[in-house]
Amino acid sequence: MIQKMKKVNLFLHYSQKKKVLGQLQRLGVIHLNTVSQIDTQKYSNYKRTRSRYQDMIVALADLEKKRQKEKEKHSAEQGADYTAQLASLEKASAREKLLYLEKKFDELQALKAAQQELEDSRAELQAWGDFPVDRLQALQSKGVRIRLFIGSEKAFDQFDFQKLSEGEEAPYYYISVINRSGGKVYFAVLEFSGRSLVIPFEEVALPSRSLNEMSREIQQVQRRLDLVEGEILACHHWTHALEKAIQVLESRMAFEAAKHSLERNSQNAIFYITGFYPDSRASDVEGFLQQHEIACTVAYPEAGDSVPIALKNGFFARMFEPITKLFSLPDYMELDPTPFFAPFFVIFFGMCLGDIGYGLVVSAISAILLFVVPRNWKLLAGLGLTLGLSTTLAGLLLNTFFGENMFSVPGATSSITGQTSDLTLFASYSSEGSTVFPAMTLSLMLGVVQLILGMLLQAVNSFRMNGFMFSIKPAGMILATLGGLILACHTNFLNLGFNESFSIGPLAIGQWLVAIPPVAGQILALGGLGLFFLFNNPDKSLFLRPLTGLWEFYQFITGFLGDFLSYIRLFALGLASGLLGNAFNQIAFMILPGYPENTDFLSPMIAISIIILVIGHTLNLGLSLLGSFVHPLRLTFVEFYKNLDFKGGGVPYEPFLLKQKAHAPGTDLKTR
Repeated sequence: MIQKMKKVNLFLHYSQKKKVLGQLQRLGVIHLNTVSQIDTQKYSNYKRTRSRYQDMIVALADLEKKRQKEKEKHSAEQGADYTAQLASLEKASAREKLLYLEKKFDELQALKAAQQELEDSRAELQAWGDFPVDRLQALQSKGVRIRLFIGSEKAFDQFDFQKLSEGEEAPYYYISVINRSGGKVYFAVLEFSGRSLVIPFEEVALPSRSLNEMSREIQQVQRRLDLVEGEILACHHWTHALEKAIQVLESRMAFEAAKHSLERNSQNAIFYITGFYPDSRASDVEGFLQQHEIACTVAYPEAGDSVPIALKNGFFARMFEPITKLFSLPDYMELDPTPFFAPFFVIFFGMCLGDIGYGLVVSAISAILLFVVPRNWKLLAGLGLTLGLSTTLAGLLLNTFFGENMFSVPGATSSITGQTSDLTLFASYSSEGSTVFPAMTLSLMLGVVQLILGMLLQAVNSFRMNGFMFSIKPAGMILATLGGLILACHTNFLNLGFNESFSIGPLAIGQWLVAIPPVAGQILALGGLGLFFLFNNPDKSLFLRPLTGLWEFYQFITGFLGDFLSYIRLFALGLASGLLGNAFNQIAFMILPGYPENTDFLSPMIAISIIILVIGHTLNLGLSLLGSFVHPLRLTFVEFYKNLDFKGGGVPYEPFLLKQKAHAPGTDLKTR
């Protein structure tokens, strides 16, 4: 449900506005309607500084993960050195710690760039081998010029080097092939007479360092890099101080946003701003306003007010609030859809996954996570446990255990227990030579129930938001739908089998509907259509409503049919999951001797079968979990929300509060 709010208009004298805003921030209850764009220099500085703190926290976490992944251990002596080196910074402000870490990360990046440059240079030099650089320099000092060239093998082999020395008494050069690699030739030219040889090949500079020297430099850079990383990791416990600094900055940003959002009168003497607070905190807020003599008016919100939304549900519905927020928070005047779609979501998920084994796996993992994850993640772990138990129950009703029949049903060739059970209410079975799928009709029936519930909630929302006249149309839709179902069952509409004998497992739907007289169905259908055509647009003329109602009636009929058929995907996904699991079982066991009649489960090949089963069912479970979450989500946000006529667009309730003391020790946040 949506918490009831109260609206307060605050009036502040220009000389008192900062003081009053500070008092309101320390109260930390009132949600102020602030502007979305703040362009003051101070706010921009706060925002940039907050980003620096956030980036630093992420960088520290990434470096910690990298070290853990590489399993690099540092000695106790190094840790002691780091501690001694950082002792002077332990009592420093958050800003000084940030500057120190930024300096260290800048050094780290410079070292990585230098290391990469050296690695690239070494990779280029490796093609030439380990040159004795000192001997090359000695030769050049005696008049021997040494030049290095690179060329393609084809061009090198075809080039006639002898033509270069034609007419010469003696060659003035010497060519030595150093290496052939990757279709290229690396060769050196030694020139003796001071003349420069001109050849059509790429010339490269002589190396200034040997491979051994370059490798030693890389090792030195790596040692320095490890040292700097160790110095940074020794500061990992500063994360808490950085997070506190972020909270201080966010409090200051909120204060700056509130100050910038103040509207003023023509004389610029009185400023005012609108806020909201939960009705449950009314005594605290109103007592505070009276105590500090803050001028204000207090009332309940009216239609059109941008009221923030704070959801307050029981434990079960609260688990589904993250799903509600995925789409949008409801409008303040709407009903909170969370407690209404939550039971359906649980049922839909269970039907899509629909396997006892998979349900037990999901339940076990979620139960373990309940004791492991942080407090703010426990609701999601509880949601996983609820969905896992739903899957287990659905698997029992659908008679599936890791893709196999748990109990024996008519038409089944085998089962795990070999016994029949009254619990397999919606399991598929054979009857008169054909297969019956009660889960398919169950899916459609659940769709009808949820769609009618959506229409009912639409009527309630229309009454709350616009008045009684606007709630008549959705009420007419409900009556027409119920009347149509009664008449369809009495007449076996289009010979679809929807008649007196229609049932879903133990649910004798046909008998229940036929027990209602046909005249009652006619009254409901005609009465509902009358209400629909006469009250579809109460803000328009009574004579125009039947005309506009024709188009809306067409949309209602076609839309309802499409929405209704969408629910068959619940059955389809459950069936696909079971068939795929069964296929993995067959693949795993067909390699065993004697399959299928006299399968030898003691064969050494059982090890391979187990591997296939684990991999196959893990893959199937992963794919099925994705589909089992996405498709109920779609049925909720598309089919249910459409029939609910969900408006949404609610803004979350975020009270104007002081997250940390702005001048707490060690939180000097001046920007550089």
